[in-house]
Amino acid sequence: MGESQSMTCGPVVNPTGLPSWNNEYLAGSTIEVNSVVEDRPHDRSQSDRGSDSKNARMLWIDGVGGFLIVAGDEWLIGGPGAGSSVEINVQGDLSRRAAAVRRQGSDYVLQPLASTRLQGEPLDRPTLLRTGDRFQLGSVVQFEFQKTHPLSSSARLNLVSRHRTQPRADGVILLADTCVIGPSQGAHIQCSHWTSDVILFVSGDDWRIRSEEPLVVDGTQIGQTAVLSPDCRIVGETLAMSMERL
Repeated sequence: MGESQSMTCGPVVNPTGLPSWNNEYLAGSTIEVNSVVEDRPHDRSQSDRGSDSKNARMLWIDGVGGFLIVAGDEWLIGGPGAGSSVEINVQGDLSRRAAAVRRQGSDYVLQPLASTRLQGEPLDRPTLLRTGDRFQLGSVVQFEFQKTHPLSSSARLNLVSRHRTQPRADGVILLADTCVIGPSQGAHIQCSHWTSDVILFVSGDDWRIRSEEPLVVDGTQIGQTAVLSPDCRIVGETLAMSMERL
């Protein structure tokens, strides 16, 4: 076990305007943040994986791109043949289980399961990720980690090598609490032509959306917050996007 430090959590202002989902804050006032965490086996069954329709969606934003959104707190990254046994499937020369990214509180830890480099240096133990960090899996597949929004624990992975995820996506959102989509600085998905942000989040088994702008979902006008069906079309005055189950 490596060096550890404690930090006290205070109330968190959630961009949804809803009660905070900072579990550590709800559970108590102190959490343990480890710079190195213990390995643990990744032996969950396929039914537990986040790639099922409950925990993963593709979001296609008109004029912007497609984004893989995976909810949870641990995500496996693997290469061809991994199929639905990993959350992030990369079409490249990569082990079926190359690495895992794990959320610990509001921090993220990269756990190498095969040849991995972080910031160009070989990595042989779980290590905290910081925004802007680049890590390489195998010999050529490279990701960049971004944690952009100060009020959200969600993060984003971008493939910076020529490879693509399956399904093909312009970015992978690691959905912890909220995904901020819109023109504001720090949005997980930047949409510069939108007039306001839209918040996507999971509550229980429901995927929900919150917006200050009037939205129409599958032809029906909604209020500020609405539950989304797994496959739906969302339209506003300046935005349009489709969500698709995986």
